[in-house]
Amino acid sequence: MIEFRMPSLGADMEDGTLIEWKKKTGDAVKRGDCIAEVETQKGLIEIEVFDEGIIDEILIPEGTKVPVGTIMAMIKPSSVSLETKPTTLQPTEEKITEPILIENIEEKSIKVSPLARRIASDNRIDISKIKGTGEDGVITKDDVEQAIRQQKSTETAKKLPSTETIRAAVAAAMSKSNREIPHYYLEKKINITQALVWLKEQYKERKVTSPCCFIYKSNCKNPDRIS
Repeated sequence: MIEFRMPSLGADMEDGTLIEWKKKTGDAVKRGDCIAEVETQKGLIEIEVFDEGIIDEILIPEGTKVPVGTIMAMIKPSSVSLETKPTTLQPTEEKITEPILIENIEEKSIKVSPLARRIASDNRIDISKIKGTGEDGVITKDDVEQAIRQQKSTETAKKLPSTETIRAAVAAAMSKSNREIPHYYLEKKINITQALVWLKEQYKERKVTSPCCFIYKSNCKNPDRIS
């Protein structure tokens, strides 16, 4: 017989309340079938069966609080699962593998002061890419700090938007405002009859061929040169 036990449905689960049996005595079940519904602190959960067979006996009635690991039902294995198929041993082909040559790679020694190494480690700086300026090429604290400044400058430059990006964002914002924000327009009529009469009188007194010439002549230092 196969013992179907209350499964653990969470790391902090100690028990669950059996709400409903989805299968009854005599029903055939297979791996993955929903056998019951259990209520836990996380809610109502369907539990599955992981064996194949026929339910021989149900031991826990519905509505019972069941601790994890308690036997809830007995499942009689099906005849198919008990059958064993004879296996024929096949001769295996012996494969000769070629030896793998492992080259000895000499690690390049990096001269770095203990303080510089700690600062580089704290800031995740690859010291192998730093050129030391100390005696005999030793990487110093100043070298690491310079590498940190260069890295921050590079990261800042990457974060700054390009001119094309700014222009596209401005264009998109203007299009959106014109499309979505309500617009209204004001109009006011002004009577300029007197202004036109005055301008006409001024034209008579001055030899001006056009309003534009009048404007330019009034602002010009040598008005006599303007025809």
